[in-house]
Amino acid sequence: MLGPQAIELTTSTDDVDLVVRWRLEGAQPEAHYVLTAKTAGDYIVGYQSQDTRSIDDLDEVLCGSYQHALSVLDGSAPLGAWELFAPMALTQYAIGDVAVTSGVYLPSEVAEFVHERQLMSDRQPYGMSLRNDSLDIVPSMYAPQPGLRTAMTVGQQRGFAFGLAARADTLYGTYTQLCRNEYGLTAYRHNVYDRSLTDAVHAMAELIAVEPSGDDSIDYVPSYSGWWNRAKGFVDVENEDAVRAAASGVVLSAHYLTGTADGTLYDRRARPLVEYQLSRKGIGHTPMIGSPVYNDKTQYRIGRIPTDAVNLASLYQLTHGRNAGIQRLAVQATKAGVVGQSRAPFSNALATYRVTGDPAYLTEATLIARRYSQEQILTPYRSNGQPPGGFAYSFSKYWVDLLEMFEATGESEFLDGAYREVQRFITQTAVRPVPDTTVTVPVGSVITQQYDWESRSSLPSYPTTDVPTETVPAWYVSPSGLTFEALSSFKLGVSTLTNPGGGYVFNPCWAGALLRLAHHTGDELLADIAHNMVIGRFTTYPGYYGRQFQVAHMKPDFATSGPVGITGYYFHHAPAQLGLAMDYLISESFYRSAGAIEFPHVFEADFAYFKFFAYGHAPGTFFGEDGVWPYLPAGLIAVDNPLVNWIGGVGNGALYISLTNSAGTAQQVVVDLSSDLTGVPRNSSTPVELVTANGTRSTGAASSGRVTVTVPARGLVALVVRDVDVQRPELPFDDIVDHGPDSFHEVDSDPATEYGVARGMLLVRPDGQGYDAYVQIDTEQQATLSYRIGGNAVQQAPQKAYPFEWTIPVDDLTDTFRYTITSGGVTMPEVTLKLPARISGANPGLAGDVIAQATGTAGDRVPLTIEVRNATDDPITGTVAITLPSGWQLDGAVPAVSVPAQGSARMESAAVIATAAPLGEVEVKAKLTVTGEDPVTLRPAAIEVIDRRRLVSLTSDVEIVNGPGAVAKLTALVINTGVTPLQGTLALYGLTGWSVGQQSTTITVPPRSDLTHTWTVTAGSGVAPGSSTRFEARLDQSLRRGVLVRVADEGVIAHTQSPWPGYLEAGNWYPSGLSGWNGTRTRYSDSDSVGSTVTWNVDLPQAGLYRVSVWYPTNPTTTTSAAYVVEHQNGSSEVIVDQTQGAAAWRSLGSFRYAAGATGTVRLEVRNTSIHRVSAAQFVRIGD
Repeated sequence: MLGPQAIELTTSTDDVDLVVRWRLEGAQPEAHYVLTAKTAGDYIVGYQSQDTRSIDDLDEVLCGSYQHALSVLDGSAPLGAWELFAPMALTQYAIGDVAVTSGVYLPSEVAEFVHERQLMSDRQPYGMSLRNDSLDIVPSMYAPQPGLRTAMTVGQQRGFAFGLAARADTLYGTYTQLCRNEYGLTAYRHNVYDRSLTDAVHAMAELIAVEPSGDDSIDYVPSYSGWWNRAKGFVDVENEDAVRAAASGVVLSAHYLTGTADGTLYDRRARPLVEYQLSRKGIGHTPMIGSPVYNDKTQYRIGRIPTDAVNLASLYQLTHGRNAGIQRLAVQATKAGVVGQSRAPFSNALATYRVTGDPAYLTEATLIARRYSQEQILTPYRSNGQPPGGFAYSFSKYWVDLLEMFEATGESEFLDGAYREVQRFITQTAVRPVPDTTVTVPVGSVITQQYDWESRSSLPSYPTTDVPTETVPAWYVSPSGLTFEALSSFKLGVSTLTNPGGGYVFNPCWAGALLRLAHHTGDELLADIAHNMVIGRFTTYPGYYGRQFQVAHMKPDFATSGPVGITGYYFHHAPAQLGLAMDYLISESFYRSAGAIEFPHVFEADFAYFKFFAYGHAPGTFFGEDGVWPYLPAGLIAVDNPLVNWIGGVGNGALYISLTNSAGTAQQVVVDLSSDLTGVPRNSSTPVELVTANGTRSTGAASSGRVTVTVPARGLVALVVRDVDVQRPELPFDDIVDHGPDSFHEVDSDPATEYGVARGMLLVRPDGQGYDAYVQIDTEQQATLSYRIGGNAVQQAPQKAYPFEWTIPVDDLTDTFRYTITSGGVTMPEVTLKLPARISGANPGLAGDVIAQATGTAGDRVPLTIEVRNATDDPITGTVAITLPSGWQLDGAVPAVSVPAQGSARMESAAVIATAAPLGEVEVKAKLTVTGEDPVTLRPAAIEVIDRRRLVSLTSDVEIVNGPGAVAKLTALVINTGVTPLQGTLALYGLTGWSVGQQSTTITVPPRSDLTHTWTVTAGSGVAPGSSTRFEARLDQSLRRGVLVRVADEGVIAHTQSPWPGYLEAGNWYPSGLSGWNGTRTRYSDSDSVGSTVTWNVDLPQAGLYRVSVWYPTNPTTTTSAAYVVEHQNGSSEVIVDQTQGAAAWRSLGSFRYAAGATGTVRLEVRNTSIHRVSAAQFVRIGD
């Protein structure tokens, strides 16, 4: 005993002396030890923290980025410090009714301030695991991690410490306590290099607008923006002659928020990116026919959409619902079942509701989201649904999408789900102590790794090639607050690798959503983590990866000076970086004002984690004042303190400014209100209202156009200046939207082939000063466009290279646009496009519209609005007669119409869709009758009757069954989105070799409700090991959903996740994104791996003859000469395998004899620099 709060334990062996001192004076016990080597060797000290438990005993776990909820890896190998972003391994369980969390953590006093990614796999200071060697669950900690640090000489001493967490608290509560109290987590960063986050937004908006220096109508011309006009995108450095779309709507948002009257961001970037989303086959595209994009040689195709309704809905909303073509493509995609990357199962339904106004889609989204939240989040999941090599964003469920559901519906269960899941998600963000010291950077040799095209460079010439050494505060380079893209691009080998790619990432697109969720939940930890993700990390686009302590990428000139290889530069990420910065900037004011500053947003989702809240299309509220448009162009105001961020707003004849302090101390700032944009005179004492974060107002005055205020630490102060007329680009603000057929046309011009889709649509300019006609055809044959605008003569569009698409400007909204496309010697019939009069303003005399939602289900009541516009000088009174489709009924009489001269009026009515209405688009027509005048035909409302039935999913309670006699439960989820009960026949197919009690059943689903039905299927004697059966549920033989159930492979199998010594590596091996046997992780060798080996070992209890096989993935770069060595009773046999053949299945190496109790061994030896891929080895007994 060393006192009431400390005890010392000692032990000794022939090899070591170990002294362990338990310290109990802190919030948690800590074990500090000193190990002394008596003989030279490799030594690791481990600690297992508690009694073992099974997964069924637990409510939650945490260890590394992949293991949370109840997802636990199979093996016991510890994870190194570099992937323990939260340096703790915890389990939560119940004792009685009390939640208890226990496990291990890293004591802060032994935490090195190092860039753990730069240490690579062989120099990690510690590791943690959730399993022990017996594969029982018990949080364990080891120091050091196996590698170069384990070696000790005689007499050498090594000290370290393990922390023991044990609290009557939830796992998240314990995580929060350790973050705050052990690691001192606060919002520790502030703006750097004399630039605010607002300045960074302006810099990136300017960056992406940089034009190529020459004609890029054929070949790409390198520039600082990476923009290629021919391809309508920012180039992809990983694929030659290709572009990639990580953001589109946010560029339109940037136009709204930062554009000025003479700006070109809409014409030169935003509209072409919208056109990209209305034409391309994928998020990656090449205009070169047959050029590969990630080995796909069809990505040059157009006449498609690259994403789904989620992204199109954001574009439709951002363009104020004026562009019916976008809406129609969105609905078309939803009906076709198109789903983009990384989507929540309810996202498309919610998006389609936003573009149709149909409550059927909202019903679908709501019912699915409720189940998603309850069954996949609040009930902890046991599988992340993807291998550890995938995008880390998808290691957790889609909490941002649930936040969007909550903000759309106000239902608390969606907030509960989002909040529960974000508690898991943020543990993927690095948290470490941040020392109050300085460091000299870069540490070690400068790491550079930059993808580029092979035949020529995609990069412009950057003037800076060297990175100077400099001393900076340690917090500048602290990784606390950073996260990663994927483990496969983060864990890239050993320390001898001189220029590894990957690293931490600088584009946390979800940071703004974290702030919104922090507001809704009151959880300040979320806000502080978001702060550390964004603030003080960049002043322009910083590139992608952080690979070592480095500051060059944080400086304002980095994007135009370089050297960009220090972070890995991706041009198509720059608009995404701009999007996340704008989202964060506006969300920061929302959070700091407790929601008093709030602007409408749309939800853009492109692919992977590129999801944003985009703003600027509509006005919001500013401390109780409505009608305030967010607007923050460069030069609107000037502030003299770069630690203060700002956003602006205009409306009500006033200028609104929100000032947010990035620093942890109060900051004084001088705000210069006098500018060309504000028109505030320099020589006046303009009255200024000051508003604190709690809404308290006081009055002051600007002196010479300037006002001085103090912004509290990490706080907010707002300014309101009256009688200011800021000249910003005009945007519409009304409820006029369009989903009719007049401004969109699509036809398959060559139905005999897979080519020929031709589309034309009108894209209304945001300022209403005309439109642009966008026409495209999916053909490889030379195509030309002839067109005429209004009553003008036919014009020929200039001939152009592939892709065959044209954007024709039309400055008068009332003009029609007629066009023909000629391709392959065939001229298509002329198409006429026009805007509806309520958008174009072409309203001579009397005109009007029937207005309704875009879609509806049989039996539903559809509200109708009759709008009549009177352009005459006399008031009118009349009646409206509505003509409904067959079987529809009018719900009540249509009121009489009275419209003032030069005015308009609206009347409300409703129609009930026929219960037996056929699916398809119909028109609700109307005529206006005014005494003494000819009847006026109003523009009809186009309403599509959609199927109310949804067969959402078919799921299995098991992915793998053991074999004959095994049972699986298959559950179908059916939704009735309509307003009358749904009766149908639900049947199960794919039963060959399986048995089921009742294949078919009649179901009745109440209105706006869901229903599940479960079949129990049993594997028959003829079901083969290793086989897969695709079961299919069918609703009324028309709607189908399937699920795969796999029968376990026979024999004894070792794989890459098998515990030691089942799987052993020597040399250099790297994680792969290719999936392995049974979904396990795979590994690969690289050019530095010659001499490396992988060994699989299995125990064979029974003597006999065994067929030995291996399983490997492949791609075009895989070796054709992999050397396998099989150890067996008669010695060893070598087999050379072409891994480009027979992949993703068991490949036999031959049959070999083994004695009872023998170890079966297969070894793969890397004998050349080609890429070798490894997954599993199998031993199947085939004879005595």
